[in-house]
Amino acid sequence: MAHDLWLALAVVWLASAFLELTAGRSPARQFGRLAAYIGQACSAASAGILLALNVNLLSVLFLILALYREVNLFRILAARLERHNLRQVSIRTSWVLLAAELAVLALAYYWPKSLTASVWLELLAASQLLVAIVLASNFRVQLRRTKFIASGKHLSQRELPTLTVAIPAKDETSDLEECLASLLANDYPKLEVLVLDDSAGGKTGEIIRALAHDGVRFILGEKPTSRWLAKNLAYDRLAEEANGELILFCGVDVRFGPNSLRLLVDKLTADGGEMISVMPLNRRNYRSFIIQPMRYFWELARPRFGASQPVLSTCWLVKKDLLVRGGGFKAIASEIVPERYFAKLAARDSKYNFIRSEKTLALASAKSAAEQRATAIRTRYPLLHRHLASVAGASLFTFTWLVASFALIVILPFYGWSTLSEIFAAVASALWLAIYGTIIRLQFGASLLAAPIFLLAALVDIVLANYSLAKYEFGQVLWKGRDAARPVMGLNSNNQASIVQNPS
Repeated sequence: MAHDLWLALAVVWLASAFLELTAGRSPARQFGRLAAYIGQACSAASAGILLALNVNLLSVLFLILALYREVNLFRILAARLERHNLRQVSIRTSWVLLAAELAVLALAYYWPKSLTASVWLELLAASQLLVAIVLASNFRVQLRRTKFIASGKHLSQRELPTLTVAIPAKDETSDLEECLASLLANDYPKLEVLVLDDSAGGKTGEIIRALAHDGVRFILGEKPTSRWLAKNLAYDRLAEEANGELILFCGVDVRFGPNSLRLLVDKLTADGGEMISVMPLNRRNYRSFIIQPMRYFWELARPRFGASQPVLSTCWLVKKDLLVRGGGFKAIASEIVPERYFAKLAARDSKYNFIRSEKTLALASAKSAAEQRATAIRTRYPLLHRHLASVAGASLFTFTWLVASFALIVILPFYGWSTLSEIFAAVASALWLAIYGTIIRLQFGASLLAAPIFLLAALVDIVLANYSLAKYEFGQVLWKGRDAARPVMGLNSNNQASIVQNPS
């Protein structure tokens, strides 16, 4: 009976693979659409057969991969992308997911029967501890590297470079006013403040005009074309209008201490750098302990290779020369995190720095939990390279090595007590809590007792990554009323027109 099921599984899976690749090669044709529908049924059937053979970690993993294949086939049926682009990304995704499924099937078929569920869980606990040690070690190194140390060298007023603070705004109210008030309270002598008003309403222009006598300059925004993200176009206009040798880009949620600008410029100049990105303090409320700290977790704990460096868009200071050398924002018109591009350019010459704000620098963010959620949805899928397989991998990694370590502490005793595995899982969980608790304490000013929120934060991170995927692939991703999905995904114009008229 088992042999017949394995044979049926092989036939159905091969059929699903053939149909999916066929659908990817002919996404706009009726034959391709029919292949996609039948491929979905075969993919679901293969997952069901494997579960019927044996319910274990491998069969569950196969089911999850099958779900992402279903999403890939739905993308082909939706046909939102230009035909060439759709063919390219769908086939690439198919090959990655099919290779992963084939590896799981091979393991499930050839895995020794002597490896029981308790052994599986023991191996998982050991791997969780190894991953936790690697990430905790990297986090410790990054904490030391990103600590803000004020420069001992203070430039005279004559030596100070001119500085432009550039703020994109749209339909703002009190946030913009508070941000500008904190800026104007700074002691930087060569300061220019530019605000680009991209409003269809609101009090943005009113606020800027009220502060015009204090040196705030107003720039009228433009409607972005299909290739431009609205925020990137705003950055481009601000950079063109900026007179400063240095430009500090920030959002309206940023609050500056009285010496923040001087300290940042002194730091950049003393280090001989070209760009600084700042991880802000955050004193909002307990709801802010979930989404933003998890972003900081990944920026600080994830191992980095080559010119890859932690980057945040909250507040970043850059030499105007670096922007020009990199081709300006026109070179990255549809990049969701444009500052990452310039950070890589500066990092190649060791002229990029990522720092954590603290009491001396006093640079903070007042972004609410709702705004943090919107930012996560807008950035998560593009940061995962707009690749279904990357979302699948990130989700599985987060659940298997971060979330499941807590579950194993409860589960292991029921599968044959293993003291060593219990210790592995407990130590891994403790390391995750220590990393998260440190972020909460340093950047949010909360007690280490808030660390257990990590488990909820990791689950929310998985949900947001997949929700971001769904919004980009099948819906709209709004940034202040403008859809980011169109330029980021390269949606075809006919499809996008219908989406705008019938927003999901």
